[in-house]
Amino acid sequence: TGIKIKKLEVKAPGHFVVTTKAGKQHESKSVIIASGKNPRELGVPGEKELKGRGLTYCATCDAPLFKDKVVAVVGSGNSAIEAAMQLEKIASKVYILCNKDGFAENTEAVLIDKIKALDKIEKIYNAQTTEIVGDKFVSGLNYKDAKTSESKKLDVQGVFVEIGSVPSVNFCKNVVELNEWNEIKIDKHNMTSVKGLFAAGDVTEVAEKQTVIAAGEGAKAGIAAANYLARQK
Repeated sequence: TGIKIKKLEVKAPGHFVVTTKAGKQHESKSVIIASGKNPRELGVPGEKELKGRGLTYCATCDAPLFKDKVVAVVGSGNSAIEAAMQLEKIASKVYILCNKDGFAENTEAVLIDKIKALDKIEKIYNAQTTEIVGDKFVSGLNYKDAKTSESKKLDVQGVFVEIGSVPSVNFCKNVVELNEWNEIKIDKHNMTSVKGLFAAGDVTEVAEKQTVIAAGEGAKAGIAAANYLARQK
């Protein structure tokens, strides 16, 4: 737990070497990659300092902590709308900040219709987040109007960043085949493009990104890897 991986190498068929960032190497005949995804960050001042102190990347996990508080959701796609709708039932006020004139092009129309009918959610378009404000905890969010270049501030107690996530594949992206979203391609047995190398969960191209699905995919990969090893000389 807590060990970070630097790289994965295939030395020969059925011979894998995993190197940790501490420089320690582990060799095996098979590997299961289950590194998941990392939330895409805003990259603005105050984000890292206030992470877990009012700034979060998971409405499903943390929304109940913001009962009767004023919060902001940063994002313009399906996940941002779904987060805002979850928070609308708990928070006293919800802002949703989109960095364009409207929601993202691939956003589901039914979700847009639903959010427009919720008075507690205020939509702010052309909003480019510039800073998360707070001392020990979040107390505000600064943004710039992309059309007027005017700087503005929202007084909020919580910020939910919903701008997507990035598969954690830096350590293996030169080894396995990836799809256009940098997710690992797998077959029905969770085998990657490399024989003996398996992958499971959110880091793969599996359709839905849910904990229960990832757990099931992990079980599949484990069984597949065991069967693979049993067939080796």
